[in-house]
Amino acid sequence: RDRDYIEMVEKVREELLQEMNRRCDALIRNYQEEEQGISSRPENQKRILAWVSPATLKGKKPVSLTFGSGETIATPTWKKVVQTILKHCNEQPDMHERLMQLRGKVFGRQRTILGKVPEEMDVPLQMQYGSSLIYPPLVMGCHVSEIPNHQTGRQESLRTRTAVASLGNLGLELNLSQISEEEKRQIKEEVAFYKKVRPVVQFGMLYRLKGLQSGNEFAWMHISEDEKQILVTYVQILASPNTVSKRLRLTGLCPDAGYQEAGEMHMYTGRELMSIGLSPGKIRTDAYSRQWLFKRVEESRLLLDD
Repeated sequence: RDRDYIEMVEKVREELLQEMNRRCDALIRNYQEEEQGISSRPENQKRILAWVSPATLKGKKPVSLTFGSGETIATPTWKKVVQTILKHCNEQPDMHERLMQLRGKVFGRQRTILGKVPEEMDVPLQMQYGSSLIYPPLVMGCHVSEIPNHQTGRQESLRTRTAVASLGNLGLELNLSQISEEEKRQIKEEVAFYKKVRPVVQFGMLYRLKGLQSGNEFAWMHISEDEKQILVTYVQILASPNTVSKRLRLTGLCPDAGYQEAGEMHMYTGRELMSIGLSPGKIRTDAYSRQWLFKRVEESRLLLDD
């Protein structure tokens, strides 16, 4: 029995040494290619470590991802980078087990500021969309700044700014003593609404309905843990003339369940919301947003006479 155990340990040692040698050879080969300049990459492309600070990657576009084994996979978007890394890790039994243990957990207290300077409205939307691929809304801080902005002079409505910031932890980054009574009233209403839907946002299931591929439109949906509440948020950055009517189709609903919008009498079925969708209405201004809050009421049944 002791002999079998020793043989097993020796076999594991040999496998580890082979794997270590293989990875070291790949790293040395990559380094030599860099030094000798035999890489086929254009001059405007460079290789960096994948675990650097997110600030280092800001403004850059990925081309490919190279693993320690030397395997290179084309990754034209950051979404593809994340998907490739997760897929690679999930294929390894030990890493798959670790990923399963990390579900629902976030370690560390370090805070990284992704955007320090106010930009066009599409920039925070893009950053929040990308961050949500890895991090849950519970750990993302999204702030509403003052209007007109003291750096850019832009004037988006308070409703749209809070709608955009509602994808994470909503915060206010403005001087309340320097805003009007009407703005204070609006802030009070928006904060009260966010507190009402906060459990849905922070602990529910997130569906990205429109995003980077849409360009001018972003939309996302949160479904509560018990699937009884649904929050839908739609944002259009710039108004466009002479456009056809828009429909925002939902996903992940129970087809036969009934869904009632808060404050409205009309009842939708899940099938209706997923097939026909919602109408954002006639959009005549830039920085337009709309939010819907639905409550799942009951299984709907359609009775027909013979």
